[in-house]
Amino acid sequence: MSMIPREKLKPHGEDVCLHIYNHCTEGVLKDYPLGEDEEKRKMVSLLHYYLQKYNIKCLAYSIMSNHFHLCVVIKKDPLTCAQMATAYKKFTRGKFDLPADDYHIKRLQKSSNNISEFMREFQRGFTMWYNKTRDFKRRGTLWEARFKCTKLCGRGALIN
Repeated sequence: MSMIPREKLKPHGEDVCLHIYNHCTEGVLKDYPLGEDEEKRKMVSLLHYYLQKYNIKCLAYSIMSNHFHLCVVIKKDPLTCAQMATAYKKFTRGKFDLPADDYHIKRLQKSSNNISEFMREFQRGFTMWYNKTRDFKRRGTLWEARFKCTKLCGRGALIN
């Protein structure tokens, strides 16, 4: 299956529903990076954490021992600057209470419905946690390649 061009992942006048998936690389010890309940719990926790600052809704997820699946809806409109300021304050656990007209908030607001940005942050966050929590020194990416996705169209797409 070929990769969907990035432009098709962006909402154009309507919400976009996607099935997203990615596989982990095989570890040095031939381990499964998502094989334990602790890893699965952390991945779900990070999923909800990063979703806070995006106008993306997760409808369902499935985490297997060596890959994951997400079913998400990307909202057609990015968050407003006021919504982004509120979301960013929540995301930073109250450490940064920036005004809606702040440059940083405006920059974040523009990508608040960008699935590529969300996936980059989400996968990088999990990889950093995973590498830090191993008994052996693990470095580098955890993922085989860029995430893959299928655009779900029509009423029957979620059923099939």
